[in-house]
Amino acid sequence: DFLENEIAVSKAKRIIEKQDVHAILIHGGTGTGKTTLAKILANGLTDQATDIDEKNIADEKGIDTIRSLIKTSQFKPRGKNRVFILDEVHALLGQSQSAVLKTIEEPEHDRVVWILCTDKPHLLKPELLNRLYKIAIEKPSVEGLAKYLFRLAKVEKAFPKLEKDKIKKICKEVATVSDRVPRESLQLLKEISDSQSEYSSF
Repeated sequence: DFLENEIAVSKAKRIIEKQDVHAILIHGGTGTGKTTLAKILANGLTDQATDIDEKNIADEKGIDTIRSLIKTSQFKPRGKNRVFILDEVHALLGQSQSAVLKTIEEPEHDRVVWILCTDKPHLLKPELLNRLYKIAIEKPSVEGLAKYLFRLAKVEKAFPKLEKDKIKKICKEVATVSDRVPRESLQLLKEISDSQSEYSSF
C-alpha cells in the first residue's frame, strides 16, 4: 500500500516488471515513505529475504561499511537479485560516494540493485546522481491522507466509541496538523487513540 504518488508507484511497478534498473534514487521529504517504497521495491525484485541488506548511512557512514557492502554485492544472490537499501545516503562521505559510484558503474554481475534514499539529494556528487534512476516522492494531499487514516482507524478499531463523522474530523485534523507527513500523522493518530480515555469529548 502506497499513498497517492501515482508516478512514483508507476515507476516502481515498471522496475519490478522489467528488472532492468540497477541503481535507484528515491528522494522526498522526511517521513513521506522513501524507505517504505524501497522495501516494497526490494521485495518485488527478489523473493529471498536474505538477499536484502538495509543500512542507515547516518549511523554507519564509514568507508569500511561501504567496502563490506560492495564485497557482499560481488556474490550472486539466492533469488532473482541482491538488493542494497542505503537510507540517509546523503551522509556518505566523498570517498564512500566514489566507491558506490564505481561499483554501480562496474558491477561483478547484473543481479545486484542499489536503492539509495535521501531527503537531501543535492548532497550527492553529480557523477553519482547522473547514474541513478530517480523516483521522487511528494507529501499526500490532506484529503487523501485523512481518508487513509480513517480507513486505518476503522481496521484498527482506534475509536470504538465515537461516531463515524467524529472519527473523520479527527483524521482530517491529524492530517493537517502533521503537515501531511504520513509517518508523523500515524504516530499522532496512535497517541490520540491511546489517550482517548483521558478525554470526555473530542
